[in-house]
Amino acid sequence: MKYPIILALIIFLVCLAYFFYFQIKPEVDAAAYDRIAVNIVEGKGFVEFPNRPLGMDRDIIHIGQSYTVFLALIYKIFGHHYSVVWFFQALLHVLTGLLLFFICINIFDRESSQKIGLLAMAIYGFWPDLVESTAMLMTETFFLFLAALVIYLIIKFFQNPGIKKNVLIAFILSIAILTRPTILLFGLVFILVLFFKKEIKQRYAYLVLFIIIPVIIVGSWMFRNYLKYDRFVISTTGGYDLWIGNNPQANGEMEPSQEIVDYFNNYGFVNIDKKGMSEVKNFAFHEPLKFLKLQLVKTSKYF
Repeated sequence: MKYPIILALIIFLVCLAYFFYFQIKPEVDAAAYDRIAVNIVEGKGFVEFPNRPLGMDRDIIHIGQSYTVFLALIYKIFGHHYSVVWFFQALLHVLTGLLLFFICINIFDRESSQKIGLLAMAIYGFWPDLVESTAMLMTETFFLFLAALVIYLIIKFFQNPGIKKNVLIAFILSIAILTRPTILLFGLVFILVLFFKKEIKQRYAYLVLFIIIPVIIVGSWMFRNYLKYDRFVISTTGGYDLWIGNNPQANGEMEPSQEIVDYFNNYGFVNIDKKGMSEVKNFAFHEPLKFLKLQLVKTSKYF
C-alpha cells in the first residue's frame, strides 16, 4: 500500500499547486452552481435568481443538484470560500484515483494488478483536464468520484452479495443521477447482470430494492419540480436542451441560437420545453438529411 499512498499524495499536491496558482473564478455553469449553493445556505431555496418571476429563473436548466448541495454544505460549514471547495475536490480526485487502484486489484490477477492499478491511478490523477476540473466549480470531479465508487461497490457486491451493499449502491447511484443522469446506464447494466445471475440467492429482492431507492430519491426531486413548474423533469427542461442541439443553426455544441435566447427572454424555460420539442420534430420532419448529418457531427464530437 506504500506506493499508492505516495502517488495519491503527489497527485493531491499537484492539484493544490494548480488551483492556488491559477485561482479560476466561477463562470457560466460554475457561477450558476455557486449562486444556487449560496441561495440554499441563505434559506432562499434551490434558485439561481430569487427575484425573477417563476419560469424565468435558470435553476431548472442546470444539472448537478447533488453537486450544488455538496457546495452548499461546504459553504454552510466553512463559509463561502472557493479555496475550501478546491481542497475538497482535490481530495475527491485523489480518492477516485485510489478507487481505480482498488478496482484493478479486484479484477486483475495478483501478479499484475498492482502495476496496472498504479498506472490507471497515475493516468487519471495527472490527466490535465481532470486536474483542471478540480480547480473549477463543475460537476466532473464529484460525478467521477461517485461513478468510480459505484463501480467499485458493484464489484464487491458480486464478490459477496448483501442487502447493505445493495442499498448503498442504490443510494450512491441516486446521488449520482442527480449529478449527471447518464450514470443511469451503470444502473441498467447492474440490473441486467443481477437478473441473469441465477446463482445469487434473493436476487429479486435485491432488484426491487435497487429500483425502489432511486425512484424514491429522484422521484422526490421530480415531484418538487412538478409542484413548482407543473412539469415532471429530473434536472433540466428537455425541450430546451433538444432544441439547442437540434436546429438548423446547430453545430454539435451546446450553444443556443439567437432565436432560442430570444424565446427564453420572452417566455422563460418552462414554456421553452414544449416549444423546443415542437421545433425539433419540425426540423427532423422537414429537413431529415440535415438532421441526420447533425447527429453524426454530434456523435463525432462527443467521442
